[in-house]
Amino acid sequence: MEEKRAETMAESGKTVRPCRNAAQTKERILRSAERLFAGHPYELVTLRQIAAMAEINVALIVRYYGSKRELFGAVLDSLSAGRPPLRREDMLGDLADRMVRSCENRYEDNGELSILNILMLSSQSLEARPVIQERMKDFFIDLAAVEGECAVPSGFMLTSCIMGMLMMRRLLPGDYQPAVSASDVLRALQTLHDSLDSHDRTA
Repeated sequence: MEEKRAETMAESGKTVRPCRNAAQTKERILRSAERLFAGHPYELVTLRQIAAMAEINVALIVRYYGSKRELFGAVLDSLSAGRPPLRREDMLGDLADRMVRSCENRYEDNGELSILNILMLSSQSLEARPVIQERMKDFFIDLAAVEGECAVPSGFMLTSCIMGMLMMRRLLPGDYQPAVSASDVLRALQTLHDSLDSHDRTA
């Protein structure tokens, strides 16, 4: 009955899909918000746009998610939940394995590119940035709890590498995606090691 009343609040002449299933409505809102946040900066996405794409009334978004900020957080959580979880017994090892598979262009993870786009587009937003920071902080707190505080710097580097490689795959044209082997990864890491070692000697 409440949802029916919400429908009557729609703007005149606007087609609004009947919403009888709360779970389906929430999912439709979430997927619509994901598509918009993955394509536009946080500030340029409005609840009215999300409602139009989901074919529901704005009042339902407020009812189910409270605000745009809370909906944004729900989108991040949904994308994170949709990815394979890290192995609890070896989170760093799992991160390293994902990095290598990303390098070799064999690792496809639904949601990775969507969440990367969202992070790139919305990280400068004063309202969205704390939401992103909270999720990132939780990840590293979880890593420290499982593998110890000493694992955090390594986790930071591995996560940065994965995000950077996903970024490169998105930026490079489809007909130019260099194949990277394990030996190429080792060569790159050795080059980085040599540079760091040289820097330490001259510091």
